[in-house]
Amino acid sequence: MTANFEAHRKSNTDSVDSSSLEQLIGYNAKRASSVAMQSLAIKLQEFGLQGPIDYSVITLIARNAGITLIQLSNALSMFPANLSGIVKSLEDRGFITRSQHPVDRRSYQLYLTQIGLSVQADAEKEAKSNDADFARILSDLERRTLNDLLLKLYAE
Repeated sequence: MTANFEAHRKSNTDSVDSSSLEQLIGYNAKRASSVAMQSLAIKLQEFGLQGPIDYSVITLIARNAGITLIQLSNALSMFPANLSGIVKSLEDRGFITRSQHPVDRRSYQLYLTQIGLSVQADAEKEAKSNDADFARILSDLERRTLNDLLLKLYAE
């Protein structure tokens, strides 16, 4: 795991002057995210998940049983139309189920199946391990500070 991150960092910085881009917070946040998400995507395949977005969806449903597609799309900052295919795919693979909303008959509530609950729990352990490996060069204080600052930037 650690070797993958090191190889990626090294291969992407050889003989390219990106100093002007590296002064941009958004650029650095995206680069860091890309490295972490690429590694996580590979690991999540073991659980039948097609990438970090599948993991994010089932994790939000696990923590918010009965969440609607609109609520889910807002939480993930995605358009509902873009998310509906992902939800359908997760349903087709047996990870989630839908039931009609008791008040708003146009909406469906989303729940994890037993398989979905098991996959989410296993994938969460892998995601936490991947995150720890990715941020291993940071002290605990640096890690908490970075996370708090990133949350502050996108919560604005």
